[in-house]
Amino acid sequence: RTEFPGRKLLARLLIILDAFPGVALLIPYIFLLTFLKMTNKLSGVMLLCVGTYLPGAVWLMKGFFDNINWDMEWASIVDGASRFRQIMTISLPSIMPTVVIMLVLECGKLLSVGYEKTLLLQNSANNSVADIISTFAYRVGMSQGMYSFGTAVDLTAVINCLMVFVVNKISQRVSETSLW
Repeated sequence: RTEFPGRKLLARLLIILDAFPGVALLIPYIFLLTFLKMTNKLSGVMLLCVGTYLPGAVWLMKGFFDNINWDMEWASIVDGASRFRQIMTISLPSIMPTVVIMLVLECGKLLSVGYEKTLLLQNSANNSVADIISTFAYRVGMSQGMYSFGTAVDLTAVINCLMVFVVNKISQRVSETSLW
């Protein structure tokens, strides 16, 4: 809602970044992490997660803020409220139900790491430390032919569904906003 130079360019860049699948960006990620000397470090993983999810999250939040009633904001400006006060008393309470719903839905992805990147970046040098539940289930289940064991190991989807139910029930009791 705030006008600043380069606003349209930034919006277009966010859309373009969000349009690329994460696997297509693996080589640029590797080059970036190598240049920043962040390979095999937690800070490198954190940078990848933020870089992957931030464009979509910013674009989604922009849509939420665009739907806030302008009349309420103009009334607060006339009353002498600062920009910070507008955000705290008008914007955040207006989008809070949507934020709660998004929190419930994101808790369903809590244990979903995105095994594609890990699987594609694994090699003999980092295999002992780069194994996660999904890649372990793939390696044991598909490569070694133990399909039932691989399926039993990778039951993170069941835990994710339980997380959605639990967080939804908590949000229903705390904020009276829920999925169902």
